[in-house]
Amino acid sequence: QWMQNYAVDKDKGPIFGVAAVMTAKADAINTVFTGAKALIDADTMTIPDGLLVALAVPAVASYFVMPGPGLAARAIGFFAVSLPMLLLTLLIPDCFGGGDIKLMAVCGLLLGWQRILLAGFLGLLFGLAAAVRLLVRRRGGRHSHFPFGPCLAGGVFLSLLWGDVMIRWYLAFCGIL
Repeated sequence: QWMQNYAVDKDKGPIFGVAAVMTAKADAINTVFTGAKALIDADTMTIPDGLLVALAVPAVASYFVMPGPGLAARAIGFFAVSLPMLLLTLLIPDCFGGGDIKLMAVCGLLLGWQRILLAGFLGLLFGLAAAVRLLVRRRGGRHSHFPFGPCLAGGVFLSLLWGDVMIRWYLAFCGIL
């Protein structure tokens, strides 16, 4: 069912040919960059700015070449998760790295506010699972640090592929749709 995201635009109807291919290619590029960031963060606990810029270029370009969130949704998405992360980091130093905050800002440009909120939530769930795993295996304590970028990248990846479907399911489950 996720392939329908590539074949149908909510406002314009079916998409064929170049637009469908561009959408699939942009999603593939963003997946590769997000995956690379996750692997580097898992190894070094840093996310290079160069990779964030490399993700920002297709994220901005996607607004012009493929259907998706509007400009306002992308602008709100830029701040929807990254700003609360930044404020929390100012209150609790070192709770998030700067790369994690910038990653969510750039991905907010790509996904829009609804799917970046979902990605942030999924990233927090993955982070919770990673923290519990560290505690159970006694490899860390309450104040241990671990790379959060892979958790966020997992949330972004799922939201990129199935975000609209997951959001519709959740809204229907709550009786809103």
